[in-house]
Amino acid sequence: MEDSNRAPTPSTMADGSAPGNGTPAGSTPPSGGKPGLPFWIALGLLVLFVLLLVISSIRTARTIPSPSSPPGSAAAGIGEGGTAGATAPSNGSAAEETAETAEETTASTSAPGSVPAGGSGGIQTTRAETTPAGSGKPTTGPVAEPTTRRQTAKPSDPTEPTKPPVTEEIRQAVRQQVEQEYALTAAERRARHEETIASLDAERQAIVAERHQKMEQVNRLYASLGSLGSEQHQKALQEAGLYRQEEFERLGREKEDENEQYALWLEELERAIAEEVERRLAAEYELGAG
Repeated sequence: MEDSNRAPTPSTMADGSAPGNGTPAGSTPPSGGKPGLPFWIALGLLVLFVLLLVISSIRTARTIPSPSSPPGSAAAGIGEGGTAGATAPSNGSAAEETAETAEETTASTSAPGSVPAGGSGGIQTTRAETTPAGSGKPTTGPVAEPTTRRQTAKPSDPTEPTKPPVTEEIRQAVRQQVEQEYALTAAERRARHEETIASLDAERQAIVAERHQKMEQVNRLYASLGSLGSEQHQKALQEAGLYRQEEFERLGREKEDENEQYALWLEELERAIAEEVERRLAAEYELGAG
């Protein structure tokens, strides 16, 4: 009874709390120099948020292909960097995304003047392969197969008309036609040949005439002397007969050369005419028949 009627002391209040701080009796007062539990929770959330940002940046950097990387490298990066709740795409969606990435890469790396006249529709993808997450087999995207044209030899048409056979009448007719075409050239060459031979013969005849005159002069001279038929007379006649002998022989050799050259030219003309006749016959008729 004495304890219940005793007034409370300064160390204990009526509600049992210590005076001056409001802390319940029996609880440990917080330390003034150390952070509490809320601080560590906030710090952990901040670190987790920073880690999520770093992981998201890495995934974005692997997803966007570089201009020099092949079209299939972006899809491979997606499969490698998938973490933290990322779900593996289906085969169809991965192929479509890979095809779109390949088209964008081709359009960005091409020169401004290299786009076809049809616009962006002219860009064709070759082959895009990607490995989705969770599967070990690549997914093949749309493929544009090259088109080639093979030129094959056209078979001969059996309905084409055959060439007519060559007969002797046809050969003679074709030869006459060719000879008429060469007639002007042959006439000009023959005229030059005849003119050259005539000129050489005229010079030779002039020398012969001069010799005859010389011999007559010798005869008249020795007749006046009364020694016709003498040895001196015969010797003088022989000298007169050999007047301009070297020139006379040179003109003879030139005449022979001209005759030989003209004969060779005629042979070449005949060969040219025969070849032309055979060429025309082979083009229009069937050789070896008739």
